[in-house]
This record gives sequence, C-alpha cells and structure tokens, in this order.
Amino acid sequence: MGKENKNGELVVNDLALLMHRFEEANIQMGKVLQHCAEQEAGMSNLSLSEIHFLAAVAEAEPINGTALTKALGLTKGGVSKMASRLLQKGMIKSEKDSANKKNQYYVLTRDGVTVCNIHKRLHDSAKGCIIHSIEKYDENELELFRTILHSISNAIDESSEDVLPNIS
Repeated sequence: MGKENKNGELVVNDLALLMHRFEEANIQMGKVLQHCAEQEAGMSNLSLSEIHFLAAVAEAEPINGTALTKALGLTKGGVSKMASRLLQKGMIKSEKDSANKKNQYYVLTRDGVTVCNIHKRLHDSAKGCIIHSIEKYDENELELFRTILHSISNAIDESSEDVLPNIS
C-alpha cells in the first residue's frame, strides 16, 4: 500500500471518528436541551426534530407549511403531523391569513420562543468551541480545509446518488 493510500485511509478513519463524535455530541446536546426545556419552559418530551421545526418557524415566522417543507426537507404530511404535535404541546400556534383564510401560518408561543432560545444558546456554544479550536490556523489553511470539506461533501452526494437508486 502506497503512502498516499495510507494517508487517504487515515483521513477517512479520522472523518468517521469525527462524525461519530458529532453524533455523540448531538445526543448530549439533545439531553441538555431537553433538561433546559423542562426547567425553563416546563416542557418535556420534545424530539430533536420538533426542536428543529421550532427553529425553522423562528427563522421566518409567520411561516406556512410549504415554506417549512422546503426549510426542513419534509413532506407536507410530515410538516402537518409535526405541526399538530407542536400545536398540542403549546409550542406553536396557527394563524389564518386575513386576506385568504385558506392560508395557514405558524408562529411560536412564549414556550416555543424559550425552547428556541435554549437551542440557539447551545448551538452558539458549540460553534464557539469549534471556532476557538481553529483560531490557530491562518486563512490559507482554513481555505484549504474548506475546499477539502466541500470536496468530501460533493463526493458523498455523488456516492449517494449512485447507491440509492440501486437499493430500491
């Protein structure tokens, strides 16, 4: 095995480890978020998907179901189910367009805002840790790193396109 292949394998192994660590961190952040939501909003049993739904509403409220399907990559049925659960939990409320009563928009309730604020604080904290860890690199090194990340991301997209049609 050549040196280039060995380094390539080491990079792939390091990426796999990094992805695993991100998954673990995501699970831990979910637990912290759930705990904070219970403490600050009296709300328990929110899934990470529901929290990201709330974050999407917060980004563009008032927002309709069609915009949420695009923002979250969900089907209309998926958005409808999640909206129903969050309406029931008191995290969002539904409003009708005054000009066209058929158009339904979602906005956050006070508890929904609280959960989104907790979520944002956790993301900001994680982002701060990452930024702090890469401050030692100069702009050229960071640009190279971004180029490599984009290259890997594109390779994953292409690989997924090749594999997924063959599965079904």
